[in-house]
Amino acid sequence: MDLRPGTIVYGLTNDDQYEIIRPIGNGAFGVVYEVRNKEGLIFALKTIITAWVNNDGLQMLLNEGKLTTEVRHDNILRVFYFHDGRQYPNLPPYIIMEYADGGTLQDCLDEKRRDLEYFNTEELREIFYQLASGMKALNEKLVHRDIKPDNILFVNNILKISDFGLSKVVAAATRSKTLKGINHLKYCAPEAWRLEKNTPAMDMYSMGIVFYEIATLEQPYDVGISGDVVEAWKNAHILQQAKDPRLYNANLDLGLYQLIMKMIYKRPQDRYTTWDEIIQRLQSISAFKESSRDVSSLLVSAIESHRKAEQARLKTEEEITKRKEYEGIIEYCFEEIYNAGKEIVDAFNLQSDFTKLSIGREKSDLSYYISVLGRAGGKPVIIIVKPVYENIYIENKLIKAWGLAKSPYGKGFNLLLISTEPEDLYGQWMTFHVTHNPLVLKKDRRLEPFPFEIRELPNEIKNLNAIHIYQVHQDIFKTEMLESLIQELF
Repeated sequence: MDLRPGTIVYGLTNDDQYEIIRPIGNGAFGVVYEVRNKEGLIFALKTIITAWVNNDGLQMLLNEGKLTTEVRHDNILRVFYFHDGRQYPNLPPYIIMEYADGGTLQDCLDEKRRDLEYFNTEELREIFYQLASGMKALNEKLVHRDIKPDNILFVNNILKISDFGLSKVVAAATRSKTLKGINHLKYCAPEAWRLEKNTPAMDMYSMGIVFYEIATLEQPYDVGISGDVVEAWKNAHILQQAKDPRLYNANLDLGLYQLIMKMIYKRPQDRYTTWDEIIQRLQSISAFKESSRDVSSLLVSAIESHRKAEQARLKTEEEITKRKEYEGIIEYCFEEIYNAGKEIVDAFNLQSDFTKLSIGREKSDLSYYISVLGRAGGKPVIIIVKPVYENIYIENKLIKAWGLAKSPYGKGFNLLLISTEPEDLYGQWMTFHVTHNPLVLKKDRRLEPFPFEIRELPNEIKNLNAIHIYQVHQDIFKTEMLESLIQELF
């Protein structure tokens, strides 16, 4: 049903009536209206689109809708009634809530930025206290999952946390796992990006980012506006160290500094355990001012030492993450080499009545072998690949991985995964077919063509364009190259 000015909607009973006055906003999940009850009091009504919600999502919507009406706190926008679409079938799902006409925290921050004016310590402490108190009450019932300055409203100069619970259920049903529309990218906790279970710790991180922005009027991470913005924000939250807030607000109280930075630790277990701890910390900041001993220089030293340790930890974690991603790409590309061998084995076994081939894969490594099934003691054809972590190039093309394919008697070729262009993520498989240089005295008895052993490759790459004891023919990998090696099994 399309709600228009003059339409009557209901609360808990048919006698609890509200008249639609005017639409005052809209979003991806419904329209917000100003409504008035029979006593002339003003409320807000927000419709909720449920067409895309599956049965599980609908049940979650019903559960969370009920819980939103149970959250009561001065710093939470009150939800008076949740209509799930069943009590009044001719009306859409909606919530009736407290009316807020004092603007949003985002509006306040924008004004502060225009005036180049920071909140002072007492103002920050009071703002943080109100928001932490509201979050304590909210997280006893719900996980918000979409904390941002736009969702924090002013009612008679009191901060009210709003837009919790319902829209996120609908969003989860209609958005992809990029998290677009579910969590505002700037405030989404690392574990939320990893699609882990929703917990109050996620809300604490998001509110910590909001606290940082309130204190500094800036965001803690540098994220460009070009390229894959979603991926950039994900990497920032998971791997990037927050900038020192004192770079923006040199007068930021050290107690508040530590509070903010602890709330936005990457690992949930490193944050505060409860909102009570944050509230107690805020209450104790005034006591610090009354202390007769000034230990600020010690605090600064300890903070700087901790920042350096955290920076080192994040750098190590980033390197591990990048290494895993890199290895994942190599593993993906190795499937082409494995599938080439499997294709030959499967085709042979389908057509051969007397001899069968076996293909075995080493799960712990990028390798496999092909042998004659049932033949004891026979050596197999071996194919093995290793990622290359150093920056080694062939004709200005980066080598991402290398290895070899070798028959039981030593013949074979090298495999090299080469990035053909700087932006080439996956690369192309090339081969080295090595022979002895007839102009130079042989120094080994390897049957030709043969592959370099993997340990030889770093040095032999350097000699590719030089007069050398070996000659190297380069080619693009083809499946039939494996057939000549398998032939030596018989």
